[in-house]
Amino acid sequence: MLSAPPPYWLAVAVGGKATQHVSAAVSGLLALNSGMALGWTSAAAAVEQGAQGFPLTSEEWSWVGSALTLGAVLGCLAVGALLRPLGPRTECLALAPIFFVGWALHLWAADVWMLILGRSVVGLCFGAACMLLPIYTSEVGESVVRGALGSYLELFICVGVLVVYLLGAYLPLVWLNAGCLAVPVVFALLFVWFPDSPRWLLGRRGRREEARRALAFYRGASLVDAELSDLEVALKCRSDDAEGVSLAAAFNTRAARKGLALAVGAMLLQQLSGIDGVTFYASQMFRDAGTLSLSADEASMVMAATQIVFVMVSLLVVDRLGRRLLLMTSAAVMGLCGLAMGLYFYLNSGEGRDRSLDWVPVLVSCVYMMGFSFGLGPVPWLYVGELFQDRVKGLASSVANSSNWLCAFLVTKFFPTVNEELGVFVSFWVFGACCLAGVVAIAVFFPETKGRTLDEIQDELEGRRARAGSKVDDNMSLSAIPARGRYGSFDSSSKF
Repeated sequence: MLSAPPPYWLAVAVGGKATQHVSAAVSGLLALNSGMALGWTSAAAAVEQGAQGFPLTSEEWSWVGSALTLGAVLGCLAVGALLRPLGPRTECLALAPIFFVGWALHLWAADVWMLILGRSVVGLCFGAACMLLPIYTSEVGESVVRGALGSYLELFICVGVLVVYLLGAYLPLVWLNAGCLAVPVVFALLFVWFPDSPRWLLGRRGRREEARRALAFYRGASLVDAELSDLEVALKCRSDDAEGVSLAAAFNTRAARKGLALAVGAMLLQQLSGIDGVTFYASQMFRDAGTLSLSADEASMVMAATQIVFVMVSLLVVDRLGRRLLLMTSAAVMGLCGLAMGLYFYLNSGEGRDRSLDWVPVLVSCVYMMGFSFGLGPVPWLYVGELFQDRVKGLASSVANSSNWLCAFLVTKFFPTVNEELGVFVSFWVFGACCLAGVVAIAVFFPETKGRTLDEIQDELEGRRARAGSKVDDNMSLSAIPARGRYGSFDSSSKF
């Protein structure tokens, strides 16, 4: 089922960690297509004026834009229920033809309802991809590179936004849609050769040999029996081989409840940081700046390029500096920028505007985007892939990701209303306050998952740790450690 022999020559040729990066990059084509969907309404703004043969009212165009977010909520819920029986790789592959259908509806839309349906279908795939890719990369990656692999999601989303802006600026609409449609085809042709994750395969009875071959592929080595045994012991210890779990039983453990609270908290903080508000105002601020003469398209490209650069910074340092430090620094930078942006709008509203200060919001918005790109952009997605046991991963990830998209819908829906009724400075002060409150919440509640195996993370969430001298990493065997009673006392240094 959606399977092909893995190209073991790739693992031999490029080595273990490089193979893991290649797998994350190929799967990231789904995120790239998602980024193209995110930026499509800006790149294809001519559609509102009738470029596809039917003009749209402002109300209809707003539904075209919001349909993506609502579709994403459905995508999160749909793939979560199928995660255990199908696995993240198969579900990722299944998204390719659905993405294709969604873009085909964009390309050949004959009325607004076909376009809204296309946006909903693409949004469904967007939401599903944002849930599946962190799970896939966390299961195939070693702990020393798992943070970098998880950052590919945000990186490729930003690249996709930039690509669709370039296509919209320099190509006719038909080629813009055709370019979006081609990406899932390329993804399917490449990703079909990659095996399922070893962790998922071990959960399927009778597929141990497939799991060993998959582990050999992702590690770039034939001697993986010790790591495979470690993984088997960990899975049996957690009873993750159960075929299903009821809703009532899903969160009956301390680790599951805390993991869900942390994942939802990270997702809500990402949206309450006000990233959509800054993005909304960025082009206007660039146009209004007296020292810069950028068109709306050029301004959008500058902002997208800025995001790409700093997501790459996150990719390079997340496994060195850790998740908590990046999140706290990001939230602090964005909080100060939000307060500064609010102060600017408060002092420069009305007819007495000082045009000599137009460079201030331009500079602040760039710093704001930088802060988001190296912390609150990529890290919440990474956390979702790390915090849950296999038996609840599908359900819990669905809840966490759905909360992100619902919050995004509410922020997008009510941001213009608040600006009109109370003033844009109020919005930015609220966003800034949320970010600064997030710094405190991260410092107090969030664990550091850098360099830890997925099972060690569960131990910390459960409030226990390995005894001194028995810490297990990806290269040590668990075979000599009893399945029960191998944990010592509560870790008093834990934030839990």
